[in-house]
Amino acid sequence: FVLVTDRYGYAESEPVRVYDDDGGLVRYTVTEINVPSRYISPEPIHTTLPSDEPLTVKIHNELRTGSLTVFKTDETGIPMDGVSFILEVSSNNGQSWSTLRTGTTDATGRILFDGLEQSLLYALTEIKTKPGYSLCPDTVWTGRIGEFGLYEVSVSVRNDLVVKLPNAGGHGLWLTG
Repeated sequence: FVLVTDRYGYAESEPVRVYDDDGGLVRYTVTEINVPSRYISPEPIHTTLPSDEPLTVKIHNELRTGSLTVFKTDETGIPMDGVSFILEVSSNNGQSWSTLRTGTTDATGRILFDGLEQSLLYALTEIKTKPGYSLCPDTVWTGRIGEFGLYEVSVSVRNDLVVKLPNAGGHGLWLTG
């Protein structure tokens, strides 16, 4: 049989059998169905009724957490290791920020920030790059985990070589026309 919870999350069944026809305890399985996608589906609960007394079964819904994976490459698409990022979080829609974590890319150019809560606003900024490469001047990603049903977000960031212009003219020599 199926029970539907009320707006407070409660459901109550009609009396059910405690014993089967052979005198053994009837085993019941309580499974939550139609779990909203922002929650982790709880494991089914298997139980028997100890007597003719009511039994209360509590199911706790845990919010799903998500992750942000950063892929860092150079201008030719080669992964860059040793590049550092800071992940900041805001619980007041960007009015104030606090550092959540920092991370440095591995040999595959990757960083994984996992265990991120839903609905908070996150900002990712590059804070250190390899010598000879330009640092990304702005925040490279701002968003929320779980927004649009996405719990695993991937961000690709590319660095370009710093171009040095050749020196022209001499020390203190200005040519005017």
